[in-house]
Amino acid sequence: MAFNMNLRNARVSMNLTQSQVAKQLGISVSTYTKYETASNEPDLKMLVKLADFYHLSVDFLLRGYVALNENRSGNELSLSEDEKALITQFRSLDELSKGRLLERLNVLLEMTKKTQ
Repeated sequence: MAFNMNLRNARVSMNLTQSQVAKQLGISVSTYTKYETASNEPDLKMLVKLADFYHLSVDFLLRGYVALNENRSGNELSLSEDEKALITQFRSLDELSKGRLLERLNVLLEMTKKTQ
């Protein structure tokens, strides 16, 4: 996913407006809007500021996932891109949201067991 969409998703997931984010970052609403519409890209300092504001890594903002080191050896699991993205997104949640997600996952797993 593109940076601008990752940025928008981060803002929406926090139930914030572009105006609220721009004010917190000390930039104009139009500047922030340009980031989300891919009309402009932030410089490195602003990219770090955005990542800090959203409690995400710069890697996640840019890629939509955190790249895992592919050069590891041993008994590590081989993960698909979807699995890597899922883990990264899970890690970006606060503890309450993680708990809620795990509860829903358990319900889904139980429902799947009953239908098999």
